[in-house]
Order: sequence, then C-alpha cells, then structure tokens
Amino acid sequence: MLRKAPFLFMLIFTVSVNTVHAGIGESWSFEKDEADSKDFTNSQQGVIYGCSSFMPRLVSFKLNYTNEKIEPKIKIGNVGVVKKTSKLEYRIESVEQLELTYPKGGGYLLTNETGEKVVGINCDSGIVTN
Repeated sequence: MLRKAPFLFMLIFTVSVNTVHAGIGESWSFEKDEADSKDFTNSQQGVIYGCSSFMPRLVSFKLNYTNEKIEPKIKIGNVGVVKKTSKLEYRIESVEQLELTYPKGGGYLLTNETGEKVVGINCDSGIVTN
C-alpha cells in the first residue's frame, strides 16, 4: 500500500544535501560512484522511490540489502535488466525508469554504477506501511 506523505517530502529535502531522493515532480542527483543508505530495520514503515526518466538516458545501480527475508522491490520500464548477483545484492543495469520499494525491517545501500553523475527526472516518493 502506497500512501503519499507531504511531511516526508520536506524531511527528505532537509536531512542532508547528500540525500538523493526527492518528492513529487522533483529531480534527484546521484554523483558518480555515490552510495545512498537507508535503514528501516527498526521502522514501522518503508519507503518507495521512483523516477520516470534520467540523464543520462540509461543508468545502472547496485542495490545491497541487509535482511534476506525482506527483499527490496525493483520495477523498471521496458529497457534494462535487473539481476540478482548474490544473496543480498541486485544489479540494475541500463534502465530508463526505476521504482524502488524499501520495505520496513531492512537496510538498503544503493550505489550509482553508471560511470557518471545521474540526475533523476520527474521523481516521486511515498511511505509503504506493509
């Protein structure tokens, strides 16, 4: 269940200049090789992030997570590949669109592997309660 939360968008912008995710209709920036970590291990809710396009057009990421019983959900458009490369790791390769759901109960580390700065365009985020 996805529930929009305006207060979350404000929180995302005020936590840190290194936070890469944004609210409705915004963009986010991810420097070359930059990693962004989120810890929902002891949280009562998770988060969903998504961008409908990127600059450059095709982007790649590595996603590591900490709880093998609670996997992240990864959705891509019609372009690109998602590969499970180890017990707690996914490779997201050459995608044009990306939606990530980080359920409660786990920690997540997303690393830009595009080889250059990535800017997400028309991005959105929200709270996941289950």
